[in-house]
Amino acid sequence: MNIGRTVPRHRVFQCTIVRSISELQGVAGLRAWWVFRGQSSCFRLTPTLERECPDRKDWIAAERDEITRLKQQLTGRENVPDEDDHLGWLGRLRHAGRPVRLLDFTRRLPVAVYFATCEESDSMPSIWAIDGYRLTIAWKRWITPPSEPLYIGSPYVNWAEFNQIYPSRDGAHAAMLVEPRAPNRRQELQEALFLTGLNMRYSLEENLFGAFGHELCSVIPKRKADGMLTGPLGVNLKPLQGDGRRRIMDAHLIRIDLQIPRPEIIAYLESEGVSNQTLGFQPDPC
Repeated sequence: MNIGRTVPRHRVFQCTIVRSISELQGVAGLRAWWVFRGQSSCFRLTPTLERECPDRKDWIAAERDEITRLKQQLTGRENVPDEDDHLGWLGRLRHAGRPVRLLDFTRRLPVAVYFATCEESDSMPSIWAIDGYRLTIAWKRWITPPSEPLYIGSPYVNWAEFNQIYPSRDGAHAAMLVEPRAPNRRQELQEALFLTGLNMRYSLEENLFGAFGHELCSVIPKRKADGMLTGPLGVNLKPLQGDGRRRIMDAHLIRIDLQIPRPEIIAYLESEGVSNQTLGFQPDPC
């Protein structure tokens, strides 16, 4: 992949700032199929597998070793995923905090706000939003022969397709949203689903941009003290100018930076009934 090549970005990613809950809801309401992830603005869309295994050559082996160990631990137990339910096993590992390719998202905006703001940080809290419907169209174009019709059902219930694609080392250069066939209680409470790359030669970000026909651009990200990259790679992080609403509606991926007073956020979460208890956490994960 030619990382240094500059390609158009405006239809793929946009970044905007909101200063009230009503502004946030207005942006989130521009699309029917957006799903959300809350985290600090200084972090990239990087799953645990990429953070804990810096050498991408090790990703497949590391993930499959995790699955093998989990299967051995759960031998003879009830209510375990089927042998070929790869997403089910990866979901179990993600729930346990083990390094896998899955990155958590949610259908519920308040849940994303909770995760973006539950921890005190010097960095601005942010909500990432992906248009699940457009992403589904994009990855299905990669795997559907040109002579066949493109069938789009739910943008989330794709576990069967993922299980078919998973055994391939060099799958489509794309990303997809998936949810387990049998989610656990915490996943149900959080209305959780996962973003995952389909080709393990590429990072999740590379797969995500590749799904829409774009390569990562020549933007040099910052590095933390431990050498890990921070900030999205290859995207324009400046606040929107001009007709921001129109540009957001045209984007497939947005980042919403939250400059909202803390009391307003707390009141919003209380009104939505979102807390560590209602999300299935004891104690608070943050």
